[in-house]
Amino acid sequence: MRESQNFTRECLVLRLDISGFFMGIDKSILFNQIILGISKKKWKKILDKDLTKFLIQKIVFQNPLENTHYKSPKNAWDGLPQNKSLKFAKPGCGLPIGNLTSQLFGIIYLNDLDHYIKRELKIRSYGRYVDDMVLVHENKDVLLESIPKIRRFLKEKLNLELHPKKISLLPAYNGFLFVGAYVLPYRMYPSRRIVKNFKESMRGNYLPKKQKELEKSYLGLFSHFDAYKLSQKIIFKHKIQGETL
Repeated sequence: MRESQNFTRECLVLRLDISGFFMGIDKSILFNQIILGISKKKWKKILDKDLTKFLIQKIVFQNPLENTHYKSPKNAWDGLPQNKSLKFAKPGCGLPIGNLTSQLFGIIYLNDLDHYIKRELKIRSYGRYVDDMVLVHENKDVLLESIPKIRRFLKEKLNLELHPKKISLLPAYNGFLFVGAYVLPYRMYPSRRIVKNFKESMRGNYLPKKQKELEKSYLGLFSHFDAYKLSQKIIFKHKIQGETL
């Protein structure tokens, strides 16, 4: 964005998302990707490859729905979108979102897409966190033409689909939301959801120690944004309300 010469030239941001990403991950493709990665020479002296392969196979191909015990009525899950539930995932597909390994595997799964966008499509300014992608370029046509190419790559290579309702193309100077941050030229603010959660945590009926921990946690988060005054305003308002009560 800064390479647009202080925004004197057009600079556009394309945001993309994948529909039902974790439920759409093909376990066989993922497993082969990981095994290919650990088969490289650099791991020979520090990795028991047979044991690692065995453990990864157990984790990747595990079916969390086997012998599942539901603590709530099964119909309590009916409102969950099908592309967010393992119950409706295609055979051989889907990772449990709650597993820590799933977050890492999600990053690995789209590694080939990263290389395709950078090397084949020649879009240098590109970033991704799991399935949330952002592409920056000064040419609108380049970004528009990349959408069907990325869609085709995902379908043919990874059995995934772009989310049709989460494709946006905007001028960079208007700002855009990415991974909880609202990004603007030379500044970055927390998203409305983060601000809302901070305010609600300050209004919560917690013990003083817990309240202080929450406050420190959010202050640490807000330190990554240009939002010092906002964070102090939220805390000050909470303290004034507490004294009034």
